[in-house]
Amino acid sequence: MLRRVRWLIIGSVLMFVSASLIMSCTGGVSGCGGYFDAFGDFIPGACPTPGPVTGFELQSINVCYGPPASPTPTPTGTISPTPTPTACPQATSTSVESGAIIQFHADGTFAKKTQTTVLDITNLKQTLWTSQGQPSGAPTPLLPPTQGNGGTYTGLQVGCACINASAGGIISLPVGVTVFSTSQPTPSCPPCPTPSPTTTATPTARRANAALSTASTDTAPAGVMQWTFDAAMPLSGPVAGAPDGSAYFVTSDSVLHAISATGAEKWHTLASDGSVAVSPDGSLVYLRGTDGKLKALSADGKYQWGANVALSQGPLAASANSVFAVTSDGQLVAITSPGMVLWQVPMGGGVSNAAVLPGGGVIVALSHGDVTAVSGEGVPRWSFTPDGGFAGTLAVQNGTVYVGSGSGTVYALDTSSGNGLWQYKSGAPVLAGPAVDAQGTVFFASDSLYALGSNGAVRWSNPLLTSGPVVLAGTSSGVFVAASDGPSTAYSDSDAEQWSTRDFANVTSAAFSPPGMLYVANSLGGVYAIK
Repeated sequence: MLRRVRWLIIGSVLMFVSASLIMSCTGGVSGCGGYFDAFGDFIPGACPTPGPVTGFELQSINVCYGPPASPTPTPTGTISPTPTPTACPQATSTSVESGAIIQFHADGTFAKKTQTTVLDITNLKQTLWTSQGQPSGAPTPLLPPTQGNGGTYTGLQVGCACINASAGGIISLPVGVTVFSTSQPTPSCPPCPTPSPTTTATPTARRANAALSTASTDTAPAGVMQWTFDAAMPLSGPVAGAPDGSAYFVTSDSVLHAISATGAEKWHTLASDGSVAVSPDGSLVYLRGTDGKLKALSADGKYQWGANVALSQGPLAASANSVFAVTSDGQLVAITSPGMVLWQVPMGGGVSNAAVLPGGGVIVALSHGDVTAVSGEGVPRWSFTPDGGFAGTLAVQNGTVYVGSGSGTVYALDTSSGNGLWQYKSGAPVLAGPAVDAQGTVFFASDSLYALGSNGAVRWSNPLLTSGPVVLAGTSSGVFVAASDGPSTAYSDSDAEQWSTRDFANVTSAAFSPPGMLYVANSLGGVYAIK
C-alpha cells in the first residue's frame, strides 16, 4: 500500500537521496516513482515539471486574475542568467455577470535561507479556496470551485463576495467580486476586510510555516488551511483531536495514524477498528488492537498498558481516569490503568454514540434505541427513550446533554437526573447533530439546519436541500456543515456565513478539537485541518 512519506532534513545522506530523486525526475528517466513537492510531501506517480525542492517554506500567497500561466519553455543551446522569480500581481476586485464564470489562480512564494522561488499552487491538495459573502456574514453569490478546479468561480445571483486561497496556515489577501445582472441594479460592494499584518514572525521547524501568515492571531479569518494529510485510504472513523493539536484517526486498512500539530505523521500502528479515543490531557491514545483488546499508547506511540478484555466496540470515549468500550458479550465496560476493569453494565444493543459526563461517568445511546447515563462508579443513573429512537449524535455541555431522535425532536436533558429541560420538534428525522459551539448554541440538521438557543428557542434555520448524508460539527463560534450534494460551509451562531468551499469533495466526517482546529475527512482519505 502506498504510504505517505514525510521529508526531514537530517543530514547530507538524506539530502543526497532527495537530490537523486529530483534528478531522476527532471532528467526524464522512465519509471519515476514520485517526487517531493514544495511542502515536503512525497507525491507518488509520474515526474513533475521541475519546481521547488524540499526545504523551501511557504511565505505568502497571491491570488491573481486568470488561469495559471503555461510554463515558458527554455530555448536549447542558450545560457542566460536565472531571473529572480516573482509572484503574479495580487488581484484586488473585479466583477462577473450572473451565470458567468470567472477564474483566478494562486502563486505561492517559497523561501529557503537566502533563496526564493515561486510555485503555482492553484490546484495543489494543500490549497483551500474559500469565499465569503459581503457585507460580512451575507450569503456568498458565488459557486465555489470543485476540488482540483481551484480558482474557478461561477456567479449565482447578484451580490458581493470576497475570495481567498490558503495553505499551511498562510492566507492570501482577499479579492472582491461583484456579481451583477443586466436586469438589476449593480450592487455597491464594500471593501473586503484586510487582515492586519504580522509585526514579527518567529520561524518554527515546520512545513509551510504558519508563523509567517499574513494575518495576526487576533484578526486572522476563519477557514484557513493549516495542513492536509493524504492517508491514501478512507477513514473508518472520525478524527480525534488532542489539546496539543495532534490528531489521531484509523483508516480502512486498519492503520491508526498519529499526526502532529503541523501535519506531519508522528507514528502509525495497526488497529482493528475505526474507533480511537484520547485522554482529556492528551497523554494517552486508546485503540483496539488487532487482537480485539484495548491498548493504551503514549502520545509518542509507546505502549503503556493493555486490557485482557475482548471488545466488540470502542474505545467509545475517555475521561480523566477511564476509557469506555463495549465487550464482546455486550457489556459497557470502564477500564483504567494498568488495564484494570472498573465495572461492567449490560447494554441492550449496539452503541451508536457516547460522551463523557461531568464527574467521570458516561452517557451512551443505542442505535434507534435508548439513551442511558452511567456514573463513574458504574451505577446506571437514568435512561431515556427518545420518540422514534435515538438518531444523530450526543452533545454534553454545562450539565446538559442534547439528544437527537428519529422523530426529528431534539431534547435537552439534565445530565444528573435525566429530567427534560426542553425539546424542539423539527419536520424530519435528525440527520446530524446535535452539536454545541463554545457559545452554547445548539445545532442539528433534519429538513433544515437549525440553530437553537440554550432555552430551546429557534435562533435561525436554513433549508437543507439534500437527499444524502449530512456531516456537522460545532466550532468555537458556530457550526460547520457539509452535505453530499453541496459545498462545505461554516456559519456563525448568528447565521452569518463565515466561509464556503467545495475543495473537500465528499466529506465523510468532521470534528472540532480544543485548540480551535476543525478536522475534515473525505471519502478518498484526505484529511484537512482548518482554523
